[in-house]
Amino acid sequence: MTEKEKKEMEYIAYDWLNENEFEINENYEIEYSEKELNNFLVELKEDGYSEEEVAHFKDCIENFSEEREEEIYDSIPYEEEGGGIDWYEENYRTEVIVYTSKKNSLGGIYE
Repeated sequence: MTEKEKKEMEYIAYDWLNENEFEINENYEIEYSEKELNNFLVELKEDGYSEEEVAHFKDCIENFSEEREEEIYDSIPYEEEGGGIDWYEENYRTEVIVYTSKKNSLGGIYE
């Protein structure tokens, strides 16, 4: 596989993780299921990608890591005059968050 083909699979992996509406848990892990991954691997094969390219895509997904700058703040609850509770935000700051990928346990393609 050429470097160009590797880069293409890396871009496809990045897009797959970021353009789908996968849940991101409290540890900044993008969660996907084995079934979702396997279904996309089948699509790649049907689109004419080689076994080596598909394996590289899977490796990119399983080892995904990306640093992103995120605006973080503290949410402070307070009681309103009418007795309800509302929130205000303070201590805005920018932090570098590392996002990774995580396969969850929602089952496989043959289930």
